[in-house]
Amino acid sequence: AGLQDTTPPLTTYALEGEKEGDLYAGPVTVTLNATDDMSGVNYTMYQLDGGIWQEYNNPFVVSDYGGHIVWFYSVDLAGNVESEKNCTFTMITPDITPPVTTCTLDGEMVSGIYISDVTATLTATDDMSGVNYTMYKINDGVWQEYSSPFVVSENGTYTIYFYSADNAKNVEPEKNIIFIIDLSDVVLKVAFMFGQIRNLAIINNFIVFDAVSVRYFSFSPFDFGIYDSGEQIMVSNKFIGLLTFRFIFGFFKVGS
Repeated sequence: AGLQDTTPPLTTYALEGEKEGDLYAGPVTVTLNATDDMSGVNYTMYQLDGGIWQEYNNPFVVSDYGGHIVWFYSVDLAGNVESEKNCTFTMITPDITPPVTTCTLDGEMVSGIYISDVTATLTATDDMSGVNYTMYKINDGVWQEYSSPFVVSENGTYTIYFYSADNAKNVEPEKNIIFIIDLSDVVLKVAFMFGQIRNLAIINNFIVFDAVSVRYFSFSPFDFGIYDSGEQIMVSNKFIGLLTFRFIFGFFKVGS
């Protein structure tokens, strides 16, 4: 007597379609494949999203957006019935929208000019397929992939160019942000034009102009001593805030 077949068939599935991450961005083709090494497969049944059970003959296409579940099982020629199995998948509206990237600059600014190192942070968002990567370059430098905030620390005018791409291969139009760094010292020239001045002190807010921009300075109160009319003293400092001096004659950059 031959061996009796007591083992049910084995059914596997395959899903085919355009994917965006773990999701599908278009119709999904479902293929079921049943095997039975003894008596052979008699038939395979399947059910889509709680609908009626029907016999499987050929791959079928699911084209409605949303989440789906396919139940299935097979029966062999010896009458062995496989336990029900299922597969799940989700279809979304195709992502045709590129990511959005913003650039944030962090540093000490005076009158629109940075007087310290500048830290640039790029933040990209994409609500559908998700951000794949972000690229940037500084001035005419090479493009490089962004991974973490970076620091710009030299004097000069800078343009940061940047863009992102998502997992659906949508590429954002290139953007840019421009800023200036000026870390140079300044010399203040103070003149006394009204006879002797004792204990020159910081008082009302004072704005100093040069050929490039408006600058603001800050010094703690101190005593210059006594000076005669026409004498001058020199004070050097960084740009650090708001200048409040009386009897200002003028100011010059270092080296001027």
